[in-house]
Amino acid sequence: MLPMSVHGRILSVFVLAWRQAGVGCALGLAALMAGTVRPCAAQSSDSMLPALVRSAEDYLQMLAGLDAPEAWTDSAAVWRHLAQVALLLPDAVARQVAEGDLRAAPAQARLREGAGARLRNWWRRQDPLPASPVNERLLEHVQRVQHSEAHFSSSERPTGFDDRGEIYVLYGRPEREVVIRFDEPEFTNKLYDFGMVVNQSDFPRNVFWRYGHIDGTGNFLFLEQDGEYRIGGTTELLPRSLRTGFTPEKRGQRRAEMALFAMRTIYRQLAAEDPVFLDRFSQVDNYVAANEAPGRVAARTLGEAFRRAVLDQDDDTELQPGGSQRPASELVQSTITASMVDDRQMAYQREQLMPPTFTEVHRTLPPLPMGVRNARFLDGDGTTRTEMYWAPEPGALRRRDSQAGLLLLTTAVRLDGDYARRSLASQSVRIEDLPTGRNAVIPVQQTVLRGDTGLYHVALQWDLHRLREGGHSAGSRFKVGVHHVDSLRALDGTRSTLEMSDLRPVMIWSAADLVGPSQPYPFREVGTDVPLGLYFEVYNLRYGEQDNTHYSVTYQIARRVQQARRVGRRGRAPASRSRRTG
Repeated sequence: MLPMSVHGRILSVFVLAWRQAGVGCALGLAALMAGTVRPCAAQSSDSMLPALVRSAEDYLQMLAGLDAPEAWTDSAAVWRHLAQVALLLPDAVARQVAEGDLRAAPAQARLREGAGARLRNWWRRQDPLPASPVNERLLEHVQRVQHSEAHFSSSERPTGFDDRGEIYVLYGRPEREVVIRFDEPEFTNKLYDFGMVVNQSDFPRNVFWRYGHIDGTGNFLFLEQDGEYRIGGTTELLPRSLRTGFTPEKRGQRRAEMALFAMRTIYRQLAAEDPVFLDRFSQVDNYVAANEAPGRVAARTLGEAFRRAVLDQDDDTELQPGGSQRPASELVQSTITASMVDDRQMAYQREQLMPPTFTEVHRTLPPLPMGVRNARFLDGDGTTRTEMYWAPEPGALRRRDSQAGLLLLTTAVRLDGDYARRSLASQSVRIEDLPTGRNAVIPVQQTVLRGDTGLYHVALQWDLHRLREGGHSAGSRFKVGVHHVDSLRALDGTRSTLEMSDLRPVMIWSAADLVGPSQPYPFREVGTDVPLGLYFEVYNLRYGEQDNTHYSVTYQIARRVQQARRVGRRGRAPASRSRRTG
């Protein structure tokens, strides 16, 4: 194992190989993911793959060596890196890795035995394109960490970067990035007109990130505080002097009016980014527009002398008789309270609806929905045979995409118990004359993997290509599908115990199909018109005195967990038993 003292060196080599493979070029990650273009005019991504694969494997082996004493010669770097990885870890995995909070207080956490191997295996499982030799998600994470350390650094955070960096590591580059500005001439005039001791520097530095391509709730407002940016609410964009002190007296009313003008500036800019802020802007803008003095409009046109003459005559010109009779202090207080409630509600919705993390790997290619099922069987040599049945979901293939024909490339990857790649098998299906109709399907295909023992995993990847003119070679890839089957255990091939294969759903169209091969049914949904049967095999049956086997088979329909909770004890699951002699 590699000692963690070389953490920085290996990570630097990893990043260098990654950058040379395309991050520093104009096409970048998207081109590399598409697999159809070179990331640089002078370089081929293929030439960099060995370096990327080698660096990634070195990095994973470095993680696996966490249990070794020499791994902690640079403990500060170790804890910082663990805090950065912990941003992505699901709670269940984090609990398996350490006792304590690796994200907020990594130095106080205690790593469990085998923590490094668990982290290595978890990273291997995150590979979004198992057919490629590189773990694109790991490369993406390293690039995001490097960017966050360079642009969003923080000496106070365990991760080494502030809230912006943590969100960037989780979700990548935002779809929109906007700074709420307070230097508009109209707003600057208002600051001066009201005579408030409020300057533009009193408004916090900020940046608004929107991840609309992930979910509609993906809004993050970052505010600078003590030199760092943290996630905040919209009311915190107001200086503290404009959040309180809205008394009934004239000075309190002017303070309230100033706060309303500031809110209008804030929500006008936010409403342009997300309609969720439109109601707040409309409420404030309607009030300000209804009560803005005509003299104030004239002041912006005729100059400073006229402004002084109008405002010095009568301070009540702030609210004209024709405007709203609701005091500004009442409106601003209710708006601030409602905004705080809305901000908390938006944060809750974001937490519930936004995915824990997001990768750009699949963003450049639409997903190819696949129906997939698998079943394990025993072969004569005692090893396990895994059969994968698959077909694109109805509607996933459209006739308009297959004018010159389609080529569906399938790659099956076998992984050992630690998710290390053991073998890879490929096959192709040529699709021509696709049936008409929105739910057109192709015949169910089968991929067979043999020789497994112990614990293993399987990953499938489907790459859908258009055929080039003439139909002799694959053209551009325009859809990709991926399916993982985790934690399969080989069947018992010792012949010492009763063993049974998995169930294989099959289509039974006639009585003749009851014996012999039937077409597998890979889809999750089963319509009422689907003549479904179940095929399975039983091994190691013992013979009786007359060279016969005697056995019984029980079929039981089990409800899903949610349905079982609703049903409770009102009914028992239907079951059927049959006795057989063979």
